[in-house]
Amino acid sequence: WDLYFMYFNDEVEEEEEEEEGREGVQKQGKKTKIVRKTCLVYRFDHGLMDGVTIMRAFLKAADNEDLSMIKAKKVKERRGMLTRAATLLVETGRALQSAFFSPWDPAGPLKNKEYVERTNLAWSKPVSLKRVKYVANVMNVSVNDVLLACLSGMYGRLAYMRQEGSKTLPPLGSMKPGDIKDLRQLNFVMWVSLRGLDLHRDDGQMGNKIGCVYLPVESKLELPPVERLLETNRITTKMKNSVQPGLYYAIMNLLGCLPPIILKYVYMGSAFKATVSASNLPGPQTKLVLRGFPVSSLASFTRAQGTLGFFSLLVSYNGGVTVGISSDEKLLKREEMGACFDAYDEELTALEEYCKGKAGESTTTKVL
Repeated sequence: WDLYFMYFNDEVEEEEEEEEGREGVQKQGKKTKIVRKTCLVYRFDHGLMDGVTIMRAFLKAADNEDLSMIKAKKVKERRGMLTRAATLLVETGRALQSAFFSPWDPAGPLKNKEYVERTNLAWSKPVSLKRVKYVANVMNVSVNDVLLACLSGMYGRLAYMRQEGSKTLPPLGSMKPGDIKDLRQLNFVMWVSLRGLDLHRDDGQMGNKIGCVYLPVESKLELPPVERLLETNRITTKMKNSVQPGLYYAIMNLLGCLPPIILKYVYMGSAFKATVSASNLPGPQTKLVLRGFPVSSLASFTRAQGTLGFFSLLVSYNGGVTVGISSDEKLLKREEMGACFDAYDEELTALEEYCKGKAGESTTTKVL
């Protein structure tokens, strides 16, 4: 698998804005305009570097140092030896069951039986991280919960559009439970960094040190935004202290010792069973400078492949979150991608309006 990183910078110039008045030309201050957009694309073998490793390399290459990423303190949970052993045994069984013995997501509006042949790619304009944190604080959930809830709402509306053969996404709040047919099982595979999220801590190692958890979301796609957020938080709370990502990583390393001919079938039987692959990569929250050029935004993506038709990678940088989508061309056309990003923003806006009403502020909430 390949991992792509894209850095953008806008070269700007300021010019005097003038206006004709009674006494001739009057200066009205400065007007800024973009004169050139530059995009720098890096392509990595995902087996050599994961997202956190690439972000650390980016920080090292930058001209200025970013001090905004503060290492979070981990709260160790004190449990007895027998309790820990029992938990480890249960989690090991769950990891094995999720990876190798659970059924594949059936073909449906968001999943094909055929392998991906061509991939479409698009990324959104950065969404203000302040908006996401505001919802997270009022609702007492994590930033990741908010991002994931909005993402599942976007995919729910896309599933309904494909089912109905429509060319436009349904309006926010128009779906009811049961509207999406044949939605017996739909999983997000969420990738988790095992390196920690402190970008200034360099362990001196390359490689692909990530694990994953499977999140069943079929019952949440049709829910209103607020209910979906609370349900998402309920599921992710169960996963926070889970050892499944680490176990999955260890299991995949052990499988690497198998003969290639056997490993091929084991890999193909477990890698593409979910419907959507999703990841949230935190980056520096100040604008960095790369060889004299300020980096205005960045995005990352992995190509959709196998029967896994959607890859979504959210990257936070300089106070914004960029949503990237890589999709099977048969499932999502290029001209439809812009509507998906609009839907994502609508989901977040609905949550904002609800939170304003909950906080006692004036709001014109239309859809909850």
